[in-house]
Amino acid sequence: MNIIECSPIKPGGSASGGKKDFNRASRNSGLRLELAPDIVFIRPVLNLMLSFLKEPIPGEKIEQLRKTLTNALLLLFKCCDRSKTEERLEVKLELCGPEGGIRVKLVNHGIPLILKEHENKGLRYDPQFDLVKNITLENLGRKGQQLTLEIKTDRELQENHLNPETRAADANTLETGTEAEITIRPIELEEAAELSQLFYNIYGYRYINEFVYYPEKVREMLLAGRLYSIVASLPGKGLIGNLSLLRWNETPLVLEPCLGLVDPAVNSRGVFGKIVEKVLEEAKKKNYQYLFFDFVTNHDYSQRLLSKYKACDLAIYIGCQSSEAQAKLSTLGIGTDPDEMDRYSILYSVIPGVKHPFGKKVTLPQKLGEMLSFLLEPLNMEWIPESRFQQLPEGGEFKLELKGAQKSVSYDLLKPGEEAAKAVAADFAKRLKDGYMYASVDVPLNEQGLGRLCELFSRNGFFVSGFVPYKNSRELAFRFQAIAPAKVAFGQIKLYNENAKKLLEIIKADYERNCLI
Repeated sequence: MNIIECSPIKPGGSASGGKKDFNRASRNSGLRLELAPDIVFIRPVLNLMLSFLKEPIPGEKIEQLRKTLTNALLLLFKCCDRSKTEERLEVKLELCGPEGGIRVKLVNHGIPLILKEHENKGLRYDPQFDLVKNITLENLGRKGQQLTLEIKTDRELQENHLNPETRAADANTLETGTEAEITIRPIELEEAAELSQLFYNIYGYRYINEFVYYPEKVREMLLAGRLYSIVASLPGKGLIGNLSLLRWNETPLVLEPCLGLVDPAVNSRGVFGKIVEKVLEEAKKKNYQYLFFDFVTNHDYSQRLLSKYKACDLAIYIGCQSSEAQAKLSTLGIGTDPDEMDRYSILYSVIPGVKHPFGKKVTLPQKLGEMLSFLLEPLNMEWIPESRFQQLPEGGEFKLELKGAQKSVSYDLLKPGEEAAKAVAADFAKRLKDGYMYASVDVPLNEQGLGRLCELFSRNGFFVSGFVPYKNSRELAFRFQAIAPAKVAFGQIKLYNENAKKLLEIIKADYERNCLI
């Protein structure tokens, strides 16, 4: 649904048009319309909007304004994908300044970027928008974008009118090239907005990392060296794929190849494989300690692709992500969505950059060591049995992180202890009543009492997950996990490597022994 709001501002009032002022004016006007995104509504809505203007405007300018607003609305409708249920449009009309200047704000929840930054000038010179003196675009992340059109006064129309030849010359610079060979290269800073557009085109607003919808944040991360992106581009289409290296730790250097996507229109052309190859080549130049990956297990393409680079599978997070928070895999053409449970599972893997990324030895309870030592062997690690007499300290300390969109909570057992472990179990029991469905608990392996923790967490519905780097450091942690009330669809979890398949069987058996349902 589209929401149209008209808010008059008294002549001579503030031109800031802030949200507070708009809301106050909107309450005073008492006007709020909801309508479907259909062009048949444009004319009656515009008539109603224009009736709210408090200053008399010449008939000729009214018609120009009507045409400008119509073209702006049509632009939104043309770009809007109606298949996305969150689509919504807010249109705000403001009158401000002694000369009756008009500001029109289009807050569109259907697409993140109607305009690329370099198209701002081109749209302003479009004959359809002759009445517009300034166009600004504010990105609102998952809420979409706000396109603001400032309308020229009569005097500005007479003094600053651009001739057709000037407009034509500028418009030609926007023409796109013809299709050619796909280019794999580092991203340019000015392409940050185009990258945001690509994410929306493929995922809508469901991509798990919201920062991709803010071009200014992407640019900032690129400039700071925290993000390094390799893109695929095609003349005439722009960016069609991406994979980035995200820096999580400087010492040791830990990188995550992430933000991977390819336009479905070029699927089966080997584009993603070429991007991955280029990204890993660049990663080697940086002398990393290890790279880490998390794959959605409903499809195994990425797993198969990375297996030739000797990725080591370490953990599987069963049902850790809500499908509501990301695009459907079937829509992307990369897999099927779970039928028996509305949640996705994640496979966690690493590619070591050194021979011993987490040291040479680690201490584990006898049962865990025998059960999971095959995960440590590719990391060139040995395990030492924990003493049967090793005690878990009484107190302990933990911190938690809530992930509301995923309906999950993560616990970090900073200092393992009896009281802290019981508090974690009790806290998750309360979270279940608030609608949370998944929990993970990370326990650093350099602390004592892991055997007792296994016993305690098992009694409270937690089951094994595997190993993870503790806070992206050189140390490993053991991860427990729990899920309820959703029942796990183990049959829909697709894995490629034998170690991952073996780990899944262990997790399934432990889940069936300890699960909360």
